[in-house]
Amino acid sequence: MSWFSVELRTGDSSQSARKRQAEKLPTIFITTPESLSLMISYPGFEERFDTLKVVVVDEWHELIGSKRGVLTELGLARIRSVAKDIRLWGVSATLGNTKKLLKFCLVGGLKMQ
Repeated sequence: MSWFSVELRTGDSSQSARKRQAEKLPTIFITTPESLSLMISYPGFEERFDTLKVVVVDEWHELIGSKRGVLTELGLARIRSVAKDIRLWGVSATLGNTKKLLKFCLVGGLKMQ
């Protein structure tokens, strides 16, 4: 058994993966804003997310300044309320407006990694 696990959660995730993640989250959890919103709405959210270490947000540039970005911010704020030392990784192939991204990260209280 490894000391950490990595899993994905998207609209295409299998039912078995969703069930497993509803019971216990992996150390590193990669998801979409929509899936994240569902996960944090489940009963027992606090117990599953309090040990979460890392959240990876893919296509970061698509989220900045959009409704999905706001959805992501709200989800991350809720997670940070129970997982105080969480790390956020934003993955992006393109950053069209780096000043806006930096402001989003700093004003949002995110730890820069």
